[in-house]
Amino acid sequence: MESILHADIFFFVATIFVAIVGVATIVIGVYVVRILGDVAAVTKRIRESAESVGGAIDTVAEEVKHDGIVATVMGIIHREKKKIRKND
Repeated sequence: MESILHADIFFFVATIFVAIVGVATIVIGVYVVRILGDVAAVTKRIRESAESVGGAIDTVAEEVKHDGIVATVMGIIHREKKKIRKND
């Protein structure tokens, strides 16, 4: 009879342990999914920014081919001065 009591205690403790591990696994899984979603959003923003920078570099390269380096640099400086004046 004593061995049955020990077995019941063991199964009770084991059941509680498995339940705690299961809940912890679910909580950790939720956090992992949230983190992966944030990583995906950041990756998307980085990709979009990289494409934008690539387009700007292509534009500058075309201007340099067409107008030359000095005219392109002067044009960029002129545009930046206009932006600064507009913001003031």
